[in-house]
Amino acid sequence: MPKKILVIDDDEDIRNLLYTTLSAEGFDVITMGSGKEALDFLMDIDVDCILLDVMMPEMDGWETLRMIRASEATRNLPVIMVTVKDSRIDKLTAIKEKATDYITKPFSTEELVAKVREVLK
Repeated sequence: MPKKILVIDDDEDIRNLLYTTLSAEGFDVITMGSGKEALDFLMDIDVDCILLDVMMPEMDGWETLRMIRASEATRNLPVIMVTVKDSRIDKLTAIKEKATDYITKPFSTEELVAKVREVLK
């Protein structure tokens, strides 16, 4: 059974790129446009990994990550932050908030797939 990846990003082009890339690698990919939508979804469906944007309206990626980590059901899910934010402070925030990994946009699809495979081991 293929591993299920949840992509959370408000940018439709990024969602489509990640969907196409990861689906071609044999993953079952679900995309969501907001953290709130994804958190509601995670109450009912199990996933194996989350790719999470930081800069989103309504609920940013950091708040979404905190809520994922606060829930008993999702606290151990691998979460890879995928963002344009490339400052030292942002990378330290990812560590503090217990992100599994951190990838900056623009990204290499090969690197992204390798990181997803690594966290799913």
